[in-house]
Amino acid sequence: MKYKNIVQLFNTLSARITLAILGGVIAMTLSVLIYSNVFSINKIRKEAISQAFTVSESHKLEIEALLNKYFIQARNLAAFSNNNNSRISSAYFTEEQIISLLKLLLRDNADLHAAGVIWSSDLVSPAGESVKFFDRLNRFVPIMYKNNDGGISEAKVENYEVEGAGSFYLKPMATGLNHISDPMVVNYSSKNAMEIVRISVPIIYLNNRLGVCFVDVATNQIAEYLKSLDLVKDGILITVLSSGGIIAATNFDQSIQGKHIKYVYRDWREREKITNASENYAVYSENDIRVGKPLNLLNSNSVYGLIVDYEFGTIHKQVAQNQRSTAIFVLLIASLAALMVVFVVKRLLAPIKKVVQFSEQIVSGSEFIKPDVAITASDVSEIISNLYKASERLKRITIFSEQIGKGNLEVRYLPVSDTDKVGDALTLMLARLKESRETAQQRNIELKDNEWVRIGVEKFNILFRQTDKSVEDFSYDIIKNLAEFTGCGLGGIYLVNEKEETQNTLNLIASYAFSKRKRIKEHVLFGQGLVGTCAVEQANIHLTEIPDDYSEISSSLGQAQPKSIFIMPLNLKNSLLGVVELASFNLLTSVQIKFIEGLKESIALTLAATIANSRTNLLLERARQQAEELAAQEEEMRQNLEELQATQEESARKERENETLIYALNNSALVAEYNRAGIITFANDSFIEAYNIPKELIIGRKHKHFSSLAHTDSIAYDNFWGKLLNGEPVQLVQLIENVPNKLWLSETYSPIRDEMGGIDKVLCISYNITDSMHNADKLRNQFNEAREKLVIMAKKETEIMKSFEEMQAQLQNYRDEADSLKRENEKLSGIKRKNNSGNT
Repeated sequence: MKYKNIVQLFNTLSARITLAILGGVIAMTLSVLIYSNVFSINKIRKEAISQAFTVSESHKLEIEALLNKYFIQARNLAAFSNNNNSRISSAYFTEEQIISLLKLLLRDNADLHAAGVIWSSDLVSPAGESVKFFDRLNRFVPIMYKNNDGGISEAKVENYEVEGAGSFYLKPMATGLNHISDPMVVNYSSKNAMEIVRISVPIIYLNNRLGVCFVDVATNQIAEYLKSLDLVKDGILITVLSSGGIIAATNFDQSIQGKHIKYVYRDWREREKITNASENYAVYSENDIRVGKPLNLLNSNSVYGLIVDYEFGTIHKQVAQNQRSTAIFVLLIASLAALMVVFVVKRLLAPIKKVVQFSEQIVSGSEFIKPDVAITASDVSEIISNLYKASERLKRITIFSEQIGKGNLEVRYLPVSDTDKVGDALTLMLARLKESRETAQQRNIELKDNEWVRIGVEKFNILFRQTDKSVEDFSYDIIKNLAEFTGCGLGGIYLVNEKEETQNTLNLIASYAFSKRKRIKEHVLFGQGLVGTCAVEQANIHLTEIPDDYSEISSSLGQAQPKSIFIMPLNLKNSLLGVVELASFNLLTSVQIKFIEGLKESIALTLAATIANSRTNLLLERARQQAEELAAQEEEMRQNLEELQATQEESARKERENETLIYALNNSALVAEYNRAGIITFANDSFIEAYNIPKELIIGRKHKHFSSLAHTDSIAYDNFWGKLLNGEPVQLVQLIENVPNKLWLSETYSPIRDEMGGIDKVLCISYNITDSMHNADKLRNQFNEAREKLVIMAKKETEIMKSFEEMQAQLQNYRDEADSLKRENEKLSGIKRKNNSGNT
């Protein structure tokens, strides 16, 4: 094609495309070079700073894990002592036991240098006369260390002065927290000096600090670990700093280990912030960045810090190398692009119209057909291919949208590239739709769980109100409903057998298996099987990995193999009432476990109330039987009184029996008599001894002088005395205050009638219950039983007194009859004497 002038040449499409492409290539080349020179350093520096924070956090966690591993080893040593402290009251540790434990710890942990215990001597039983492990304060201080040949030796107490042990012993004993010391040099033998850090853990039993367990770790051990991370080549320098500002370990210079940072760094005050402020900090400079982070150590009040120095020298070399490589690569690409522009433009213009038609189809959204354009290296087939891919992408988007509209959220759409914003938006939309659906599903699950819990609470609240059942029936109702409601196939309730004197046992009071009621007489010792272990530990046991022989070894509920077992103690305040065992053929959910745990206190309280009711009913039944026995005795007494009427001699004998009864009553109870005015006219020796007042000061005193009721409520007292004068017996428990020693008395007042039927005097029979009242707080659970017994006893006494009064009345009748017979005998004797005198 020929052009008339240069202007016409540059107005052609090919020329414009060529110039545009060449201009774009040149602009891109210049932009890349400028960006590489101007912005790459700052960008890489920012990335380095971000990497420094990431690296420091990552290695902080690694070093925390390393140190916490040593804390755990020391804690396990202390835990062994703590777990065995329950034997302290009955047996002592021996030296051999503790020494063997320390040696075993050192053999199993190659990175420990030494281990020891500082313990009160009264918890350790020496071997024979050996005292080599006791210091001047009589504390047991066994220390085992690794010598140079790898063996384990015993350190002598005189080579290790515990009195000056300092914070590693004193701080755990004072605070109850773990402690890690500053680096220090120990010399357990003349050939074994070493710089170590000491990790100590208190031995705590029942909130009492009995001593300290500690392990020694060589600082070189920590330094070797830091070196193994191989970070120095990347310009990362790590320093571990102790609470006192001592360098514990580094990965770059072991010669500064054990020195205070003020003797190593000019900016030591800035570095020391990590141990004073206990918080993160960062310091920037032209050449490096320094990041400080405190280490979170296991339950410790010691502040160790990690300092990471990230040098920029390596980064600058990398930036310069990247800049040179980028410049060469960009210039090469620009040259190749310039050579290919003319060739590409010529081949590009031919299919332009077809490309335009195809793009119009895509824009209109109608059905489109891929244009028939020959695909050669010089064509614009790449554009056509991209347009075809775009059309296919539109199809995929259409199908994807249709599936979303149908509710199919499992459909996937993969973005065609990292810059595919539409694809990213669709993926994000799908993720949010899934999240919304999952949230709704989770909300529905929570609502179902809440409704399930509500129904269960209502169901068991009804059961808890049914306290009139026997312990066995109530226990069965509970375990049956609990097993059925939670979907457990097996269940059982064990109660502590308080009657056993030698050792505690658990009795299976109710069981449930496969919807069939089973009652199995089963006794489980404390500590025996899972149920016995739960009783000893008084903590929940939840197993999902069940041994094959579980049913045969530990369970009394059948031979089926469950998938989940949950055992829960029933505690009433601080005492164990029993144990609940559930086994399910499905895994118990957290909601089911929380529901069961939520019923724990209610089951214990209701079960305790049911047991108390059962005991009360048993006592009432016993009282009824005793009443029947008393009635039988009364009938027998009545028959005896009828026999007394037979002869005067039998009457005298019965009178002596009554006198013996009165004598026994005087010896076993406090007996006093009052006249109608309430003045004491008689008091037996037990009464005088209990009141601790001379008899002459008691006789003649009024009843109200000693009655607390008269002092607190005069109206009630008048009503009380009025009932007696009306012939009503009264039972009373009151405090007698106007005596040297205050008394609590259980009193029964019985009015005594004279021959005319009037009230002549009042008989009071009292029992001293002062000790029972003083122990009322400790025995309040038995108070109701005692009060019922006292009431029954008072009734018995009233019945006895009534019988006694009847006996007195009958005896009086006998005396009257005897007097009448005597008078008749005297008359007969007088008549006989007269007859005899007349005859003479």
